[in-house]
Amino acid sequence: MFFFFEITSLRVLLIKCAIIQVAYIWEGNEPNDSFKITYNELHSQVVNFSAVLRGHGVKKGDVVALYLPMITELAVAMLACTRIGAMHSVVFAGFSASALGARIIDANGSTGKPKGIQHSTAGYMVYAYYTTKCTFDAHPEKDVYWCTADCGWITGHTYLLYGPLMNGLTGIWFEGVPTHPAPDRMWAVTDKYKVNKLYTSPTAIRALMAMGDDYVTKHSRASLEILGTVGEPINPAAWK
Repeated sequence: MFFFFEITSLRVLLIKCAIIQVAYIWEGNEPNDSFKITYNELHSQVVNFSAVLRGHGVKKGDVVALYLPMITELAVAMLACTRIGAMHSVVFAGFSASALGARIIDANGSTGKPKGIQHSTAGYMVYAYYTTKCTFDAHPEKDVYWCTADCGWITGHTYLLYGPLMNGLTGIWFEGVPTHPAPDRMWAVTDKYKVNKLYTSPTAIRALMAMGDDYVTKHSRASLEILGTVGEPINPAAWK
């Protein structure tokens, strides 16, 4: 997947919020490993890294492949590409080197034939902003929003990075396993940061269902207002 934004759009995306507002709360695999990054700090890091990329000859129209785990440096790298006008192609970090060497992942779309997709500036940006705002009733400077998708996939691109930032939300950036150190991790994180908008997948919900209800009910989850799922139609049992 490729994404391209104009510099002026990126400026609006990054500086529309108060300087001290938290853009992302990053939490690693261990519950005590976490930090916060404000919109202003994120902007500074993006400016600095875009200069690094330019120093390596990256220019408008280039395609930059990014292969990183779920760390905020990935967000910085993606946004730095958009600042330059380069297109980023994020490689899913769950694939090994041998797996990556054996495949090219394309979309099959409506025809069933493999093809690459290059997303343009305005249409994608408007869609990411509007669907995030309407689907999750987004409220800038109020919501703590968590999309559990990996940024190597389109859901992560849209609803972990661009959509939340363009709506001025505080997002959770999780680099961990939802069953570590226990199967209640998702709900522990929800309570810890008072997440009120949660976006995950039916697959994740079914996996947690198999662990039993006790891991869910032991947590308050009182902050949670909206729980959305994506990736496939959710089956009735998982929905309940």
